Amino acid sequence: MLDITLLHPKVVHFTIALFAMAVLLDLLGLIIKNERFQGVAWINLIFADAAGVVTVITGLLAASNVPHAESAHQIMEIHQTLGYIVLGSIVLLLIWHILLKGKFPVKAAFLYIIIGLVGVGVMFAGAYYGGEMVYTHGVAVKALRVSEEEAGHHHAEDREAHITRETEKVEHYHQGDHDHRHIQGEEMNE
Repeated sequence: MLDITLLHPKVVHFTIALFAMAVLLDLLGLIIKNERFQGVAWINLIFADAAGVVTVITGLLAASNVPHAESAHQIMEIHQTLGYIVLGSIVLLLIWHILLKGKFPVKAAFLYIIIGLVGVGVMFAGAYYGGEMVYTHGVAVKALRVSEEEAGHHHAEDREAHITRETEKVEHYHQGDHDHRHIQGEEMNE
């Protein structure tokens, strides 16, 4: 059965990648004065808009279907508001392009790029709060069943063993270097 709460984290990455790439390509196209970059940015923006709509819808469905604590709810509301701002930025830039028949707004390029950069910044802030919900508050995280055998698995112990092995290698290397210098010193004395 499809778990609706798991759709949002799957589609959000498309929005992130497509919108960030659209803004980056527009910026590069403006700097190096290459319209092809801006043409590809326009295509990315179209797909970012579609992905953004799906991202917001799946986010709203997830928010209404996932149990969460009050502390997570506050973060969820911030995340949701930031998501609306990002979608609004994408839609605004898309409409702007449509009104110019797909062309980059040369006369207002600075304003267009600023809106895009602010939108991307807000998007990354939203991603931060999404991570907070999951990794700090455990929203939509299901506990894994661990066998008794697996329960003894600790990465800290593995790390300590690795550090001990590496330290022994370094000590062995230095000891070999010391022995080599000692032998050279004896040969020089002879």
